[in-house]
Amino acid sequence: VIYENTKLDENRVGPGEPERWSTGFLGWFKWEKYTWTVKTGTTQQYVASVKADKPISISFIGNADGNSNIGVTSAGNINLTNNITSASGGMGSVIDINSTGGAINQLGGSLIGDNIYMSAAKGINDVQITSIGDTVNLNAVSSSGDVGVTVNAAYGTDGNVVIGNLFAGTADNPAGDVSLTAYGNITQSDTDTSVSGNRIDLVSANGAIGTDSQAIIVHGGQEIVDATDSLSTSVNAQAKGDINLTQDSGDMRHGRVYSDSGDVTI
Repeated sequence: VIYENTKLDENRVGPGEPERWSTGFLGWFKWEKYTWTVKTGTTQQYVASVKADKPISISFIGNADGNSNIGVTSAGNINLTNNITSASGGMGSVIDINSTGGAINQLGGSLIGDNIYMSAAKGINDVQITSIGDTVNLNAVSSSGDVGVTVNAAYGTDGNVVIGNLFAGTADNPAGDVSLTAYGNITQSDTDTSVSGNRIDLVSANGAIGTDSQAIIVHGGQEIVDATDSLSTSVNAQAKGDINLTQDSGDMRHGRVYSDSGDVTI
């Protein structure tokens, strides 16, 4: 708190003619009284400040009308420390998180919803998603840096993932690594490239990756990024069921691709 007292002006009026009187025996004591007025103007200013360079904690509980579109946009990093929850599943409820100049970092909690859209300039790191229904529609694109996402199934749901775009860089120019782990099946929403990264890791704990009619179309890196790590540019996949992968162009530098109980088609 800062206190400031400022004197503005001062005016004096008087004295005029004095007031005179006598006291004592035969008026022996003579008295004179002079009176004047002084007016002074001042201002007092109190300034209170609060230190405001600390992170702001925000909680989201969704929207009760069934169309709980939640949007978060920041010019810097977005640190997720607790749950962000859609009020309902289905196409009407979207969680959209956008960092135009930084990264999206999951430090705690989970994104709970069926439609998750994320974009960042410098990475999407360790994001945890929990489905409401059986399927999560996922878009996660970072201009540079890595993209790492895990999709968990709510109790009694399948935990499937339908990929729109999952890019570290662009569709044909990787600028980082991509990792997606899902509880259920991993499929894609169209016939274009859906996953792009120098190193790509896809894991389906209890389902398949791609289908016989629509493989997951990837764009894996073409040149080794780290000379000490032969997998720094590679396509890797693990699933309980079938695996269907297609490289959109160039060579598919596959590392380890295996199914616990299904077929692998590349």
